Amino acid sequence: MDQIAECIFSAILPLQPDKISIPMTCNKDLIFHVLYLKNERLLCDAVQSSLKTLQSPWKSNKCNLETNQVLFFLLLHKDIELKNRIIEGFPNMGIDSMDFRKAETFFLCLKDEVINPWLCNESLSKTNFLDNVTALYWAC
Repeated sequence: MDQIAECIFSAILPLQPDKISIPMTCNKDLIFHVLYLKNERLLCDAVQSSLKTLQSPWKSNKCNLETNQVLFFLLLHKDIELKNRIIEGFPNMGIDSMDFRKAETFFLCLKDEVINPWLCNESLSKTNFLDNVTALYWAC
């Protein structure tokens, strides 16, 4: 009976692999790492550093991954140092730099196309926010 149920579920539910296959030519910048590789330590460090730069007393230590991802992009909108780090990359950590034109377009559109609509519409979830960030990232 378990095999029948598994067969039915696999036919009904779309396939969602645990790992995404990433071509070797794909530039893996910090935003890519935040959206896809979900390195929680890297994300937490980036968020804490940005909070310190912006002189915020708030701590994000106890937030879940999705909340920290949203917080990262909200902070990215305000933190010039974080933007510069994304453009420069972290070669010693295997994190590529982001193309300046792509970064510029992404940063300019982030507020108008993702942050403002999300803040103005209470029915949009954190998942909706991250889906919109992902779409913007690939559109740039």
